[in-house]
Amino acid sequence: MPTINALTLCSVLTSIALSTNVSAHNLSFDNDPAATHISVSAKNITANGRSNTDQTFVDGLGREIYMRGWNVSGSGKLAETGYKPFKSAADAGISFDLMGETAGSNVVRFTVAWEGVNPRPNEIDEGYLQAIVAQMREAIRNRMYVLVDFHNGNYSRYLFGPNSKFTGDGAPQYAVRHEYRGKSRCVPCVSWFEHSLLDPNLGNAIDDFWNNRAINGNPVRIQDAFLWQMGVTLDYIRTHLSPAEFNYVLGLDPFNEPVAPNHLTKQQDFNQKLLWPFHLRVREVMDVHGWAGKLAFSELIVYWSTPIGAGGFVPDVKPGARFVFDAHFYDVPRLANLAVLAPGNGIYLKDIAKVRDVARAWGSAPFLSEFGAAVPFKGASDPNPVINYIYQALEANNTGGLIKSRYISPYTHPVSATEWHWDTNYGRHQEFQNGVGPMLTAADAWNNEDFSVVNMIDGSPGWNINPDLVQRTYPRRSQGRIVNFYENNLVADKSGRLSGGASIRPQGSNREYLRGNRFSLLVWQGRSSNAPSEIFVPRTLNSHELVVITERQVRSLTQTDSAPVGVMNEVALLADIGRSNPANSGKRLLVWDDADSTESADSWHYALIFHRNPWELWNSTRLQQLQADLTRVIVQQKKSPVWMTGNMEGGLYEPDIPR
Repeated sequence: MPTINALTLCSVLTSIALSTNVSAHNLSFDNDPAATHISVSAKNITANGRSNTDQTFVDGLGREIYMRGWNVSGSGKLAETGYKPFKSAADAGISFDLMGETAGSNVVRFTVAWEGVNPRPNEIDEGYLQAIVAQMREAIRNRMYVLVDFHNGNYSRYLFGPNSKFTGDGAPQYAVRHEYRGKSRCVPCVSWFEHSLLDPNLGNAIDDFWNNRAINGNPVRIQDAFLWQMGVTLDYIRTHLSPAEFNYVLGLDPFNEPVAPNHLTKQQDFNQKLLWPFHLRVREVMDVHGWAGKLAFSELIVYWSTPIGAGGFVPDVKPGARFVFDAHFYDVPRLANLAVLAPGNGIYLKDIAKVRDVARAWGSAPFLSEFGAAVPFKGASDPNPVINYIYQALEANNTGGLIKSRYISPYTHPVSATEWHWDTNYGRHQEFQNGVGPMLTAADAWNNEDFSVVNMIDGSPGWNINPDLVQRTYPRRSQGRIVNFYENNLVADKSGRLSGGASIRPQGSNREYLRGNRFSLLVWQGRSSNAPSEIFVPRTLNSHELVVITERQVRSLTQTDSAPVGVMNEVALLADIGRSNPANSGKRLLVWDDADSTESADSWHYALIFHRNPWELWNSTRLQQLQADLTRVIVQQKKSPVWMTGNMEGGLYEPDIPR
């Protein structure tokens, strides 16, 4: 058998009884308006003898959609930009082009500000709306879905005086009582967020909002005013985008990180009596203003899943598929740079499992609209392993919990997410603290935050974290329903140590593959569309060093393909779509599962992508052995062969032989 290397193409087709006319393989789905339409649908997967039902995002062609992207919110908190994510549409275009080329993102959480839309009672700043739609359009040009986020932090900047070391954003001045303006004080606070727990002035101000009071002699109640300007904003976005562009508007996140007012100390009381009725009002506004087909992304009280939180909240009537359970997750001790021990492999699996659990109880799809880490930290708070392990937990869980198994679970519902954050103006801001000074230019220029993964130096992009954390492989769309996905990214921390990792250890073979390789494994069930699965492959993975294995084909890539050729169960690596500079961008791997008389709606399929290390010899015999092991374990036994290696959280040892 010939040796497989970077200059050799080896295709092994193991299925011959296909009923589909494979000459129909083409790229017409790329321009089908139905492909951009998103809805939520239930998927049912049986694994380990257990039936699992989750709500998931699907496109109009029947494929499951998985979303990865960023918050473009750093500048949106600043008066410098007029509370917009970017300084201009041109600035937005530069940022989204870079995001598309490097990260291949298909979603952004896009900040808008109440104080920008509606600076004074009963007044709308149409120039602000015009500007944000122009910026939003740059994301859509890059084929990114837009989650509109009415953002706030500490409720309002007008609560803070000129001598305060902290600030806020969100609510306009008229939404704050005269007697509360400039009076926020929090003597024990060492970070801005502690104001939400310890600052009575902030608590009193937000109490007016949640209880919808009329203040300052204005007959209009505060929450009513907020919902009115929200309706105007939704109308403006809908009528100023074309129908094709509006397809890319994913939905609305109406209130960032809700906190309770002072008088209501029980979190579940707040969720039940004030927060959930607000979310229902938001849903009504969306329906009235032409957003009935869009999703309402609803957050609980911000610290619900932390040690001081009361856990998830389920309303008396399940929210259902028109709502999305929208959560945030941060490792608080590491966020405060207080951790002593480095994070171990699997550290966040249980945390993100809580997000899935609440979403299931809601009958809604899950979404993590914020996560991240402070980029300057080192040691135990190093952002590289922290972020890498959060991505791991978004896509994987493990059988029996951390103390029982290193194998990831055969079924894990992947959680779509937007990381905090992406700011190409990082380190170059000009923001006066609380409007009067000092001038803030460093990092994010807001409350000493330093989170942006990207910076720009003399017009060229740079990275504040390991760039492999930005440029990751992920499945944008799956032809069937995703059973599990795992990416072994091999990200090094600032000391050069790799964070965790995984290998392929098919049960029953006593063989191990791909320890020390970058690889991704997508497993899906059934066939819900004629359009193919689409996997983003970052530009850091050379197309002539990749191997793709499915149960039907083994392919060692030599170059990027120009078009599908129409072979059975085709695998094609093509230029990414919608990129301004395709030559400097990632690629997309298209995998067609053609109809086969031996398949059923419950059949499992897989696609393994791995990067060959230069010192490794992969001949056709070894590749076919790997394919046979994967097919036996995944397709026939419906197990996962992914084995988490190295130091596990909780000290789980690693035996030499798979159990």
